[in-house]
Amino acid sequence: MKEAIDLNLSTIDDGAIQEKFEHEMAKVLENVLDRNTEPTKKRTITLTIEVIPNKDRDMFVLSTKSNSKLVPREETETKVLFGRNQDTGQIEAGELKSSARGQLFMDPDDLQIKTDTGQPVEEIERRESGIVDFQKQQIN
Repeated sequence: MKEAIDLNLSTIDDGAIQEKFEHEMAKVLENVLDRNTEPTKKRTITLTIEVIPNKDRDMFVLSTKSNSKLVPREETETKVLFGRNQDTGQIEAGELKSSARGQLFMDPDDLQIKTDTGQPVEEIERRESGIVDFQKQQIN
């Protein structure tokens, strides 16, 4: 027996409504996987179908729109060291990689000892022969 209303949302308009849903779902799933968003907050997909009948009331147009409400990315902060290079007079800036100014740290990615701004100590030692004064490197 044939349905009285033969409108399957997956097949009408050559599957355009299904495509719109899949497009919005992909955006939602990307947002869920984004580590900079709150993982458990709700995301919403809205499909709007407008029925626009003609004057004779014997035909109508289906107009469809889709959108999604995503979770915004969380705010992030970092500390930046800056100052004037006493040799060149240029202002320099770099992200603080260690937890404190002037503190060395071991980079977990390559297991090298680095300065507070992430520069490998070995590079500095190769450039400068003798004792390295890390306090002299950071002049404000």
